[in-house]
Amino acid sequence: MLYKLQLKELVDYHDGHIALITFEPKVNTGNLFRGSLYLDVNKNTLLKLSLEIQNTQKEFLISIQDYVSIDSLHIKLELNYNPKTTNLQSIIFDYTFRLSSNPQHPIRSKALIAFYDYNIPFSMPISSLVHLPYDYQRILSYPYNDIFWTQNYYIPRSKNRIDFTNYFKTNGYLINHDSITRQSRYIQSPFLNWSRTQRLAWGDIPVQPPKALTQMDGGQITIHYQSVSADYIKGHLFLDYETVDDTTHYYSRASIDRSMSFLSRMQRNVFTLIYLNIFFDLHEIHRRQLIQKLNTLQIVNRLQIEKIYTTTIQNLNHDLYKLKKENKKECNAETLKNMNILIEKELGINNFILFGISNRAHDQE
Repeated sequence: MLYKLQLKELVDYHDGHIALITFEPKVNTGNLFRGSLYLDVNKNTLLKLSLEIQNTQKEFLISIQDYVSIDSLHIKLELNYNPKTTNLQSIIFDYTFRLSSNPQHPIRSKALIAFYDYNIPFSMPISSLVHLPYDYQRILSYPYNDIFWTQNYYIPRSKNRIDFTNYFKTNGYLINHDSITRQSRYIQSPFLNWSRTQRLAWGDIPVQPPKALTQMDGGQITIHYQSVSADYIKGHLFLDYETVDDTTHYYSRASIDRSMSFLSRMQRNVFTLIYLNIFFDLHEIHRRQLIQKLNTLQIVNRLQIEKIYTTTIQNLNHDLYKLKKENKKECNAETLKNMNILIEKELGINNFILFGISNRAHDQE
């Protein structure tokens, strides 16, 4: 046997007993965990499992810098099980280590993984997926989901957690944790969210065709360049929903994929910029119409939602095609006139005025 087992304690629990059993490796090689487990003796079920290893010799973490090594890696794991269902309820993960480049300041990380909605099938969002190479980019590309944080998160909000959250809201970044997500210069998504107050600017659009990283193949990362034929920014109309207590909540977002844009054949002038903002605004108009239609549904099911979403995308593509066709040769006040009127009527935004152009489009009627 590799371990020494010991019945540490037998605790009375309701109409039965809980046994605390500890285990420890006979030889401390730095490769085996020690720990304890709590068993419901009557039901013969596991309630909690705790694992710990000090200064492990296993390479769980490796520095991205070749000249820096990791030392004194301590790991703690706690797995908690629901006593009624025996389902895994939560995992608490805690580890500390030192870097050879800065040994006097140990690094500690603690995380909680909570499990919920057992036996409830997971449904993907109605809209198409966002394919990006990095996790944080994907997280930033989806809208804030209030239902998740308020309905599914069953762990009580302690004062320490509230203070911790408020601190990072003020001094750092909470990725998709509240309705206003601050963008970090270190973590940015190629998808730009529609905003009434912040118009799409030339600085948001790359001049050169961007690089797109694919998955690693045989240890090598393949780099593709965007095709020069992609003259238009690609939009994305996100839609997902959750039903809580017979009420269906929708959350959506209109965004554009800046990594898909290659506008070298378009003149970089103010009318082209107005054209691109109208292109973006049309996505927001149809997003609002989509949510308005969904909120009128008496009986909600996925097929109905998908049908309305598909119809919305078809109507959006019709308007985008009309915009592209009218501005195929040149973007100017005359060709943008009608769409600018529509945007002002639906969103209260006059892109001509916002970009310093006199309201010629209206005066010409």
